[in-house]
Amino acid sequence: MFDDVLGIVIDNGTYSTKLGFSGDDSPKFEIPTLKNEIIHKGLKKGDQKKPKNNNYIKENTDFYIEKKLIEQKQIVDFDEMEKFWEYSFKEVLQIDPSEVIVLLTEPPLNPKKKREKAIQIMFETFNIQGYYTSLTSVLSLYSSGRTTGLILELGEDSIYSSAVYEGYSLPHTIQNFPFGSSHLTNYLSQKLEKLGTSYPQEIRQTISRDIKEKNCYVALDFKKESKEIKEKIVFNGFGSDDKNIPIKLGKELIECSEILFKPSIIGLEETPNIAEIMYNTNSKSDVSIRKDLCGNIILDGATSLLPGLVERTKEEFDYLIPITIRSKFVRFDKNSISSWLGGSILSSLRTFGSMWVTKWDYDNEGPAVVHRKCF
Repeated sequence: MFDDVLGIVIDNGTYSTKLGFSGDDSPKFEIPTLKNEIIHKGLKKGDQKKPKNNNYIKENTDFYIEKKLIEQKQIVDFDEMEKFWEYSFKEVLQIDPSEVIVLLTEPPLNPKKKREKAIQIMFETFNIQGYYTSLTSVLSLYSSGRTTGLILELGEDSIYSSAVYEGYSLPHTIQNFPFGSSHLTNYLSQKLEKLGTSYPQEIRQTISRDIKEKNCYVALDFKKESKEIKEKIVFNGFGSDDKNIPIKLGKELIECSEILFKPSIIGLEETPNIAEIMYNTNSKSDVSIRKDLCGNIILDGATSLLPGLVERTKEEFDYLIPITIRSKFVRFDKNSISSWLGGSILSSLRTFGSMWVTKWDYDNEGPAVVHRKCF
């Protein structure tokens, strides 16, 4: 149906949005989504790295995010999101939205009204040719060539755990907790403040995120590792004139990631750790499929790339499940973009042609058509 029409895949996240074309093996762009972030004029078509927007001011940008767009993976301001999508189409991707089909990812437990609002904007504002939306959990599985499994989505401000069976999400198994990567960043930022670094809070947050991504790891034996770990320089300052001394950290590098296994470190006494969250999801599924689910476990999101995370999660998860079940954690080098990649794969399949919501479908049924065709 749309064999000759360009397909666009959009994966909106709390921290950033990934944009690209159907059939590609990675997004062309990753642009910031956080409030007060700015997308500078240096972003050109073909760039694949997130712009270094902290060095720019509003007057020197093409787009400034004035309000929060997404919280816990759900769109919270559609007026601002519409402006963001328009900028994404016309300035970042440099395409005419009326000439494309769009696959938009959506989070588990996305309310019906928000599903309808998204498709309404795509057809009525951008006049796109065709539309589809699919759950990030399902798409993450597709990206690894699987249709059944457990998915743990480690987001910026939320953690979702879902069971998917033969391509269908099982809503009754979904677990959602409002803590995520930003809590790890904030923990490091507070540590830097206690160390007496003189950076303002916004810069300290940026430094903390960079340290987390480049230096933090998960200890298999936290008590043992915390005694043996040695301090090292994790940040040298911004330049020769920088008055701030180099930052040295030791056990903070594993305390940060330990939050995922001991949320009580940051005061979340009642919140289960990530292994327990996954176990609870599996326990809510039918007994007959639990073994199959445990055979394909995917950790999704940038936080999933922390060294040692898979090994530690598997160890703690295996302790919880029956000894008759063996877990298998699927690893591949694109875990951080797995939901986008799954959308790219799905939307490029010739057999997927009949699944798209067309203009005719939308004109005849309105926004509610999304519930019939996108499931």
